[in-house]
Amino acid sequence: MYIPPFFVQPSVSKMHDLMRAHPFAVLISADPTGSIDAQHLPVTLNTGKNAYGTLFLHVAAANPVVQRLCSHRPVTVV
Repeated sequence: MYIPPFFVQPSVSKMHDLMRAHPFAVLISADPTGSIDAQHLPVTLNTGKNAYGTLFLHVAAANPVVQRLCSHRPVTVV
């Protein structure tokens, strides 16, 4: 992804601070027909396992996006 120099943030800790201050994200996924869906979800950042951290999203079991996640189709988190 192209990031203009003005928007580059080289500090991982500052990015982590931003994610902790705003713990919501958009999960973008596509169903098998190619229809795109965006879900606003709460997230938690865990920095204990690696330098960049791991995002954990909360998704209700009844949410149809769970089927997409279980099928291991690619998703994007913004």
